[in-house]
Amino acid sequence: MKTDEFIKLGQRTYGRKHWKSKLASDLGVNVATVHRMVHRAEVPGPYEVALKAIAVNAADRIKLEKAARKLLPKKPRKRRTRKGVPVPQRAVKPKRMPLIEPKVEI
Repeated sequence: MKTDEFIKLGQRTYGRKHWKSKLASDLGVNVATVHRMVHRAEVPGPYEVALKAIAVNAADRIKLEKAARKLLPKKPRKRRTRKGVPVPQRAVKPKRMPLIEPKVEI
């Protein structure tokens, strides 16, 4: 794997900021090791395999979270007027039970 592919995959997986330190902590190495790999001609094989596995795991986790969100019930949206002021919700009146008088025998 070329170093530019390594950098793109690392940034895609961890984001553009602090991706080297996050990758180093996941690999269990020092940040200087990742920094040295970026400046080599090619990345060593074990680090290449590890980064590809981390990227695949992250993509699978995102797909699983999306599928899980579809199973959750949707929250009702609040109705709004044109000015952005929420419309007051109508209070639901409880149903009244018919009044039944007890039968009394005399």
